[in-house]
Amino acid sequence: MKRLGRIIKSESGAVLKVGTAVAATSFVLLAALFVVGFQNRVYPGVFVNDTDVSGKTLSEVTSIANVRKFQVRVEIVSEGIDPFEATAENIGLEYAPDKTALNAYRHGRGVSSIENIKSIVKAIFNPISYPLSFKLDDSLLNEQIVLIKSSIPNPPVNPELSLQGGSVVLSPGKSGVTIDTARLKNILLARAASGSREPIRLPVETVDPALTEMQARAAVARAEALIGKSMVFSFEGEKTVYEDKTLVSWLNPRGSYKETTLREAVLALASKVDREPQSPVFVQSGGRVVEFAPARDGVVTSQEGIFQEIVEGFRELESTGTTSAAISIPVEKQSPALTMEDVNDLGIRELVGKGSSQFRGSPSERVHNIVLSANRINGTLIPPGEIFSFNNAVGEIDKFNGYKESLIIRNGETILGDGGGVCQVSTTVFRAALDAGLEIVDRRHHSFRVGYYEQDSLPGLDATIYSPVVDLKFRNDTAHHILVQAKADTKNMKLDFEFYGTKDGRVASVSTPHITTTVPAPEPIYEDDPTKPAGVEEWVGHSSPGTAASVEYSVTKNGHVLHQDTFRSTYKPQHAKVLRGTGG
Repeated sequence: MKRLGRIIKSESGAVLKVGTAVAATSFVLLAALFVVGFQNRVYPGVFVNDTDVSGKTLSEVTSIANVRKFQVRVEIVSEGIDPFEATAENIGLEYAPDKTALNAYRHGRGVSSIENIKSIVKAIFNPISYPLSFKLDDSLLNEQIVLIKSSIPNPPVNPELSLQGGSVVLSPGKSGVTIDTARLKNILLARAASGSREPIRLPVETVDPALTEMQARAAVARAEALIGKSMVFSFEGEKTVYEDKTLVSWLNPRGSYKETTLREAVLALASKVDREPQSPVFVQSGGRVVEFAPARDGVVTSQEGIFQEIVEGFRELESTGTTSAAISIPVEKQSPALTMEDVNDLGIRELVGKGSSQFRGSPSERVHNIVLSANRINGTLIPPGEIFSFNNAVGEIDKFNGYKESLIIRNGETILGDGGGVCQVSTTVFRAALDAGLEIVDRRHHSFRVGYYEQDSLPGLDATIYSPVVDLKFRNDTAHHILVQAKADTKNMKLDFEFYGTKDGRVASVSTPHITTTVPAPEPIYEDDPTKPAGVEEWVGHSSPGTAASVEYSVTKNGHVLHQDTFRSTYKPQHAKVLRGTGG
């Protein structure tokens, strides 16, 4: 009996194994037939929204998903508010039927065979639906939502902080009716995905944005902490300053900051900084450079980086005694296709020095002379070892060479003369030479202080010329050529000189002018002028105090002193002259 039992068990196991093998073979065969049957067709249980696309080809599903029109009526449930039509055009909606079809077709056609089988079986018993694929212009959609919201009368007014006359003012705001714009946007997107044109009905709700007494006190305290403070954003020497009045308006009285307002400020900063890479241009003719553009990296600002820097700046200003938060604008740089070395062999590769001055308030004749003389120096090449002479570079300064009469200082007097304003150019060139760390051979200060040169500097950083006696000279003591570039900005009344060459490791130091003596300005002198009607007065020049100033200048390279000098300036006190009309 025991032996018979063993035989029976053995036969039963063999039968089970054979049955399992047959079942497995049958399943594989059925699966293969199933796959072959749906080759190039969507598997069962797959829908596009409410439409069954099982067994359809890609082209058939694309036709089904090709929605040709989208239009939804938005009804605000409130008296006196007209319905609004959201169309494909005004929200920038564009359907992608081929992408919709591909999503449906790819169901059950992934990388993993096991996962594919699971997906196919699951869809047979629990159908899966794919929405319509589309893209839209988010900015247009947001504009339409804002437009819908703005059509509602009596909207709520949020509390606002402002700075008026040095004091913080908190406007309390007022209650009003509004709609849930986030909900409206989500419903519109859902309608677009489904292709449904069912109207959207949104009720208005009353909102009271009033602050509690505690919130109001906290908001005012935050704003008061910003009085007299600023944020300074800088990139490549250019600065954008936001003063306390602007910073206070950025605060959200409920706490934190107005994100939308900050994002707008970020975009404004980015628009000033972003640029495409610039390949260099260098065209030389007759010993001068007649066309020049330096190689410049392309720049893309990190807008999220700027936003975070603003938030950190606020934290610093609100919680510490810091009066100015200095922020370097974060950027990513892109190199140009060419470098300066590709377009010239003179060693002109990079910016080595820059000088600036402002001439706000200059009469048109003076501005004309500044632009003319700056253009005549623009493009000058200074070979290594050569002394630059301003007078030689600018040429004759008279009416025969295009200069106009404007006020000049001659023999201790302010008079009309050809070329008034040229000293603005020599002063700016002097500052560029100092910044480049070059050897100053000859520099003279003006007899009197000139207000134009003190718009962005203390007295002591000017340089006068009077051809052929008084000149500005400096030596190019580098191993490469230096290219002089001038930029006269008559819109912002600003003059820049840039020196391009090759940096050799020198470091220039220019001290802030030190004022040692000041003598009060004398009273103005009045002179009768019969050519002017009686009672008319014309001021010729301006009064200025007498001043002694000194500037320390040193240039080092690898720890060794190349140049060391003290520029001393003694300005006489100057009286203004007033021409008093005595004519009929």
